[in-house]
Amino acid sequence: MRRKNTQYLTGKNLLEDFKTVFVSMATIEAAQHEAERSESAVMAYLSKVNSGFYLNPNAISENSQMNAARASLDAHIKKVQVQQMTSMNAQQLQSLIDQDRSSYIGRKVRVSVTSLEIMPIVSVWFDINNGYRDNQTRKRTVVGTVEEVLLDKNVLVLKPTSGMRFLYTNLQNYIVYIIDPETLTPMVDIVFNLLIFFMVSTQFVDLEKKVDLSVPEVGATAGLSEIQRSKTINVFRDGTITLDSQPVSVNELRSLLATAHRQYEGLQVTIRGDAATPYQSVANVMNACRQAGIAEMGIAVAPGDPSVKER
Repeated sequence: MRRKNTQYLTGKNLLEDFKTVFVSMATIEAAQHEAERSESAVMAYLSKVNSGFYLNPNAISENSQMNAARASLDAHIKKVQVQQMTSMNAQQLQSLIDQDRSSYIGRKVRVSVTSLEIMPIVSVWFDINNGYRDNQTRKRTVVGTVEEVLLDKNVLVLKPTSGMRFLYTNLQNYIVYIIDPETLTPMVDIVFNLLIFFMVSTQFVDLEKKVDLSVPEVGATAGLSEIQRSKTINVFRDGTITLDSQPVSVNELRSLLATAHRQYEGLQVTIRGDAATPYQSVANVMNACRQAGIAEMGIAVAPGDPSVKER
């Protein structure tokens, strides 16, 4: 028996991260402009009070020196504040970039434009004769896989669906601009198709059946034929991971699955976790699958007591 459950999640948190970074960078830019303005004002003041060709401090009145000193101190304080803000922003930005890249790259997403007055989506094309070109598109909704999250550029990069790339062979990417610089509000809505989970109760091939691993039990189910174009991952109670019976690390698993996914985008993965396996071990495997671009992920269960009812 195979039961499929598609889960969706709004991209509200990602939109908030884009807004946070955009506002922070705009604040730093404004502070930088103010520091430069203050420094220019000091220079203009000194030029005004100078009565000769060469600025002589002794020729400046005590009151003018005090005014110039205060203005100079103010300008330098603002420059130091800009440096501090830039440093703090760089640390926060890198943290958000790492977090969002880990959380969203490889996920299927639907992006919808919020207003008919704007066109924040750009399509990128490539052909061998003309190279790369981009076109602002009037599409109100695009669907694809997140390829890159560029918070500092206010850009989300999507890889179009295989269907779109089949119809338009030169189509490479969608570039989505997120925050409106005038209103500081999102120009798009984002909805993620997190994962498609399917519960699998099936007879595995002889090689998999020999693996000494006790999967969780559910109610009585009918058998299924082996899933085609799929990979099977075993997660043992000691944390050991195998991919199609070959031991792998989490990083190796991610790399191998990414390669297989590039060869067949409809790749399905079945995870067989021992009932005594720590949840974190299974969570690490699921995260590696997601980062490899796997959209359909199965959790294997064993037929159990017929009296157990499904809920």
